[in-house]
Amino acid sequence: MGIRVGVKAATTVAIKVATKVGLGLFAIAALGCVRSPALSPEANPPEATAPVTAPVTAPIRPTVPPETRQALTPDDAAALISQVVEAINRDDTAFLLTYLKDTRPDLISYEAAIAHYKTIFHNQPITQVELIDHQDQGLWLGQPAQTFTYEIRNDRGDRKTIRINQERGLVRVLDECLLYSHYAEAQIQRLLASIAANDAPQLAALLSVDDVDYAMEPATQAIATYRAQFDPGTLRYRFEGLDNDTFFRYTLYGTKAGQPVEHSVTVVHGDGLVGLRDSNIPQR
Repeated sequence: MGIRVGVKAATTVAIKVATKVGLGLFAIAALGCVRSPALSPEANPPEATAPVTAPVTAPIRPTVPPETRQALTPDDAAALISQVVEAINRDDTAFLLTYLKDTRPDLISYEAAIAHYKTIFHNQPITQVELIDHQDQGLWLGQPAQTFTYEIRNDRGDRKTIRINQERGLVRVLDECLLYSHYAEAQIQRLLASIAANDAPQLAALLSVDDVDYAMEPATQAIATYRAQFDPGTLRYRFEGLDNDTFFRYTLYGTKAGQPVEHSVTVVHGDGLVGLRDSNIPQR
């Protein structure tokens, strides 16, 4: 099976790259580095969002260097996005790391991103890539500066945007899943751990941003609201997808007195930070 890479408003195929398509799935369009505390193992809930397959044994060899002073051509970008999609389909985190070295130094963080892509694309392989925008800023600090924006799709019709960015001599893949999925999962898991432990200080610490502390009283109130809504030992979560192709939508579910209960939560992000948008948690 091949991945078709085309351009918007054109029927000609710009490039066709053969791929081994598996069940992995992916997408792109994010910001910068992420600042969030690492997830502690005891915060893990009994159920995660999706299984992650074992890594491939034959990693993809990049054809576009991650560091170059030469401006990428449209063909270069098309070749790279085809390899990115192949890496997503094959769960090849090592290849993806090549184009994110300055933002995320570990491989484990990408497992959440792979799982999220599987959910977004309903466990179907990505088969089509379309260039929908190219912004060429010319030279910035003496280096080429440009962004190629693609839409990636599967045969089911699921779709997402992804970007190839070049600036300061670096070629990078930009995507909220790659940059934030791990931290979105950590945020939800810590929320559930705080509720289960009836731990208002832990929740207040989770909701504090930089030097702005979240107050203890509303944190206590939020936990009380959750514990009135759910029997804490039954509380689980599932990732539902992206809100406006950007923020992470979750459903918290469980029971109260034996009756099923669900509650929606969104993890928002920006400027390297993540936060919760939750009607059970009072705004500061």
